[in-house]
Amino acid sequence: MNSIQEKDKINKFIIAFGLAMYLKSPQIKHLINFVLSCLQKDFNGKTTEISELYTNERHRTSIARFFTESTWSGKLVLSKMKKQCISKIKEYSSKTGKPVEVIVDDTISRKSKPSSKASNPIKSGGYHYSHTENKVVYGHQIVIVLVKCGNIQLPYDILLYEKGIESKVKIASKAIEEIGHYIDNAVVLADNWYSGKNVIKTSVEAGFTYIGGIKTNRKIYPNGRKKGIQIKGFARDLKAKDLNLVTVRGKRYYTYRYHGKIRGFKDVVIVITCPRGKFRNKKSLKAFICTDVTKTTAEILRCYSRRWSIETFIHQSKSYLGLNGYQIRCKSGIKKFYIAVMLAYCYIAMSNQDCNFNKGLHAACKNAKINMLEHIYYSGVANKPFSEVLSSFKIA
Repeated sequence: MNSIQEKDKINKFIIAFGLAMYLKSPQIKHLINFVLSCLQKDFNGKTTEISELYTNERHRTSIARFFTESTWSGKLVLSKMKKQCISKIKEYSSKTGKPVEVIVDDTISRKSKPSSKASNPIKSGGYHYSHTENKVVYGHQIVIVLVKCGNIQLPYDILLYEKGIESKVKIASKAIEEIGHYIDNAVVLADNWYSGKNVIKTSVEAGFTYIGGIKTNRKIYPNGRKKGIQIKGFARDLKAKDLNLVTVRGKRYYTYRYHGKIRGFKDVVIVITCPRGKFRNKKSLKAFICTDVTKTTAEILRCYSRRWSIETFIHQSKSYLGLNGYQIRCKSGIKKFYIAVMLAYCYIAMSNQDCNFNKGLHAACKNAKINMLEHIYYSGVANKPFSEVLSSFKIA
């Protein structure tokens, strides 16, 4: 064949990433097949789809057992992947001088509510409020941590949240603390759910700057007030002359900058904003906190706007890598599936110089199609029976 087989590229990537020492040959083949599946149109994460690939010669249940029963250490593989992703980001930061950013968010992978008669329901499912759907839904809530520098972003961890075991805030705090062992300086970006005392304090103790959304019912102490006032109440009394116009990514915002204390912290900056033309509109009022008081208002807002890249990551992982449609039932298998998703994302993103996921996906999908067509073409050149070609694609 003329082109390099995509599966060979994936195999080399797994070896270069240092994962081969923790995996046996059959296990590596399963991971290769998982990544290849992500390059197929409309892949939804079901293990039955992976087994239907012509490259997979094993029984359809073997890929499921790879996640649920195989003895490979997800903890060791994940630890090595984390170090590799951090190393890549640090290298890029050193070359460009751009800051490292740690972005935290969560999402819900919706699942069917299990029947009371189900003998083997999906584990760790629960009811969670979906902000995108504005209602409570059933499924897995997943905490995602990305490391980013400039236009390069890589997953540091994908974690399963379970009610009653460990809060999302605790999960995020532990991840930030862990990253602090590898990186001396970074900016943590998160929405208002994570902008509580624990996550902010952990970020500061790690030597990081924290920039995040903050709920407008939090109290501030302007003009030396001993008794605090809620941000939304304070904003209600602001006059037009108190506000400044700031442009961020082509949009203009009215802003007010508060420098002082909030509960738990003596010296922070709170930026109160609303889009131009929506002054006094309660629904448009937003507030952001920054622990680095030297940053300008415009810098704070621009930094926070880069948090949106995690939303892009979530969309890409759900649309192409099966993060939304998987049906693995045991908790250990689910966690290993998340590791496979991270590996697939890293492979696709790092397959081009720009570390751009969309570019990498387009190129890898194109090469996978070429590989398939070459397989058909050279089967004809070798005079292989048509039934044998069909069999290689698991059609017959």
